[in-house]
Amino acid sequence: MMERAALWDLDGTLLDSAEFHWISWQEVLLAENFELSRERFLASFGMRNDAILRDYFGEDISTKDIARITDAKEEKYREMVREAGIELLPGVLFWLEKL
Repeated sequence: MMERAALWDLDGTLLDSAEFHWISWQEVLLAENFELSRERFLASFGMRNDAILRDYFGEDISTKDIARITDAKEEKYREMVREAGIELLPGVLFWLEKL
């Protein structure tokens, strides 16, 4: 019997966590005195955090600041998911059960 596998990207495929990412980026960056517009967030959504922060703050942002801001953003995101939960996109449960 041939082994089979299924690969997918979690966010946007199995669930939609964009709103949690938007809110967590917005709150964390506000503490950095950086006001993030929805349009700018959407333009960078899906990029790696270090690339996002270099885009927002410029190439001179230190790796230490990138790590600090990234850690704060990811902690805020995880907190929101723990508190509010997150739902699968329509049809996902059916396909997961099939797999």
